[in-house]
Amino acid sequence: LMNDRLEDYEKESENMVLGNVVTDEQRQRLFSLLLELDSAFQNYEFHEMDYKAITNYVLESYAAAVGDKYAEYYTKEEFDQMMASMQGQNQGVGVNIVYDPDTGLITIINVMPNSPAFKAGILPGDKIYAVGTGENKKLVTVLGYTAAVLELQGVKGTLAEFTVLRDGKEIEFSIMREEYVNQSVLWHEYAPDKSVAVVKILNFDALTPSQFKAAMEEVEAKGIKKVVFDVRSNPGGNLNAIVEVLDLL
Repeated sequence: LMNDRLEDYEKESENMVLGNVVTDEQRQRLFSLLLELDSAFQNYEFHEMDYKAITNYVLESYAAAVGDKYAEYYTKEEFDQMMASMQGQNQGVGVNIVYDPDTGLITIINVMPNSPAFKAGILPGDKIYAVGTGENKKLVTVLGYTAAVLELQGVKGTLAEFTVLRDGKEIEFSIMREEYVNQSVLWHEYAPDKSVAVVKILNFDALTPSQFKAAMEEVEAKGIKKVVFDVRSNPGGNLNAIVEVLDLL
């Protein structure tokens, strides 16, 4: 019955795209389908249903289905965590990650100095293969990137347990999440030519401009005149911070 109703709705909704007017009646049909699905689960599902999780998944799915790659739904907790991160204040293990489309795994591209991950021996290039350890492992390729990242996130005082692949070997980690300050700017002298400095900008948050200024002052104090700015794998961030860094340049 649901499939028949959905097929009718899809035929009716072929012209319901962004930019076109969607009527209240068409919206009501969408809501009625959702209510019908909910009723079916209420009547036939034997497991306890988590309505908070269901609500979050529905809203996340709506934002994803819109087709705008920059649109995303955040819970209050996720939004607060993102805003704190934009200010350079973080709770967690202290790594920057990216999705590896070739393997479906999560690649660690940077480990924050003095972070829980740094102390535990996490290395850039490690690939998070599973969330959890031992018999509780859940593969990232099965969970999906977004769900895996949500499980890896958390507040201070809680454990982050995951398994990485390094040189073909599985290594399990159980790390206590802590508060840490994001170090978004690092620099070093280029080994083959000490007259060149490499300044790596990992991301842009509220602390990036002051960290960038301090790094450039150290470079100048060394008498170095040639600088390479490394922004590989930098996901972006706070626009005001980007503008301030450009003003300093």
